[in-house]
Amino acid sequence: MGENISVQVTHKGLVQAAVPAGRTEVVLPKGSKAIDLLSLLSNEHGPRYAQAIFSPRGNLLPTVAVLINGQRAINLREAEINAGAEITVVVQAYR
Repeated sequence: MGENISVQVTHKGLVQAAVPAGRTEVVLPKGSKAIDLLSLLSNEHGPRYAQAIFSPRGNLLPTVAVLINGQRAINLREAEINAGAEITVVVQAYR
C-alpha cells in the first residue's frame, strides 16, 4: 500500500463559505499533485466547492490560485505536494 502525507489547507475567497472551518487537514497519497488535491477537496466539500473550482466540463477555472508554502503553483498538474506543506486555495470572483 502507498504512503500518505498530511497537509494543511486554508480556503479563501469564494470557496471559504463551502468550508466552515476555513482551514482543514488533508491526507493525500505521497506524490500527489495540486490538481489531485483540488479534486479531493471538491469531492469532500460538495458541489458548491466543486463549482467554484471546476467548469461543468471539468476544467480548472481561471479564477483559482493554489499557493504551496506561499508560492503560487503555476502548473497544477505538475506541482507536487510534499508532507507538511501549507496550501492556500484562493478563488476570486469574476470581474
